[in-house]
Amino acid sequence: MKKLSSLVLCLTFSMISLAQAGQLADRAQDIADRLNSAERNLTGRDADDINYALEQVDYLLQRYDRWQGSEKQFTCLSNGSYGSLEKFSVTDLKANAKWGGETSLATCQDLIASQAKGFICLSNGSYGSLEKFTAAEVQSGVKFGGETTLSTCKKVTQESTRSYICVSNGSYGSLEKFTLVDRKKRTPIGGETQLQTCLNTIPR
Repeated sequence: MKKLSSLVLCLTFSMISLAQAGQLADRAQDIADRLNSAERNLTGRDADDINYALEQVDYLLQRYDRWQGSEKQFTCLSNGSYGSLEKFSVTDLKANAKWGGETSLATCQDLIASQAKGFICLSNGSYGSLEKFTAAEVQSGVKFGGETTLSTCKKVTQESTRSYICVSNGSYGSLEKFTLVDRKKRTPIGGETQLQTCLNTIPR
């Protein structure tokens, strides 16, 4: 099965350089059809090897996700106030819906520009050091974890995968800990730990 893993990875790298899009997608569909027929007869070891190969393909393709078109059209809209009271909200133009709390224009623009792995960081609308951020799934709008700093929110979204993300418990300073969460099931896995330790546990 190691040969299968290598083959899948080679196919993935080849896809990046193909002039005609869809050739590898067709090959992948053929493999998916064959896998669907054989899956119930796979041995545990073979199933693990195939799953590992698919995780590697998934991980490689995630670096291209940011260039895919989004169903959401985010922009920063003013609250209409003047001077220092003017704040901006991340807004989905298609749905005419505000996401998160109000923040400065620079921060609002940064939140939109720094979307990663299907997540966007949203402000809690507070001022100064009280302003914190939470990772929200762009597709569903569901927020993951507690509030944290903007830099930390960016890090956990950038290091996330399609299957997992590390989320904050919302505490401050040394009390802030992180838990690995299954994105699809939206359930925590294991206990709280340091940020880097949590990130290191994410399957790649």
